[in-house]
Amino acid sequence: MIKCAFICHERQFTVVPQLTGPVKVIRHDPEGWQQINRMWKLYFTEWQGSQAMELQIPFIFDQYGYNPKTRTARNSVEPLIMRMELLAAYDKRLGRPPIFTIDANGAVPHDISRDPTKRWICGGLDFDDTYVINRQNHRCRQTGTINAWEYVPSVVIQSKNLTPTKPVPHTYRIKKGDTLVKIAVYYYGDGSKWRAIAKLNHIHDPNHLKAGRVIKLPKQ
Repeated sequence: MIKCAFICHERQFTVVPQLTGPVKVIRHDPEGWQQINRMWKLYFTEWQGSQAMELQIPFIFDQYGYNPKTRTARNSVEPLIMRMELLAAYDKRLGRPPIFTIDANGAVPHDISRDPTKRWICGGLDFDDTYVINRQNHRCRQTGTINAWEYVPSVVIQSKNLTPTKPVPHTYRIKKGDTLVKIAVYYYGDGSKWRAIAKLNHIHDPNHLKAGRVIKLPKQ
């Protein structure tokens, strides 16, 4: 797979996932907007004025394989996921998400090797519901899509972070294939919330849940 570096000079970090497919280039009409249709979205960005370019970039973090240094398999990619989430987070000091550049050695349209003048902000970050976790209940393989918007200062008017699309219900009926991490990511936007769900429902194994069981969900 091809590596794709997202370089954030304003926050002084770089995150490097791998591409999982072709990048889609979209141009939006004036006053267009976009948001993720899910229980929790990591952003909300509105645009107005001139047209803005969007890149929809599919990626994967994968540490599922064996690590000869630690002699263990399935290493956590949670630190990498957290860095990616920083690209989507609203920065109060900046008044917007941070600006970054993209370097994929030409594999991504308008990256710095093709167009060194282009700058981007994260207009969307969506992690897929399918992932792999290790024995510590940390993700060791995670796919997703980041929506990179061309940074044009005059058209960014609002950005918020972690806004729920609807209230968290009091209870949830477990479906086949559910895990507490999956439920926590969906309802709270944070996989670590599985511990609070487990404690509230006296669940000892977060990965093996009985389908049909009704569990309580903690308040936000």
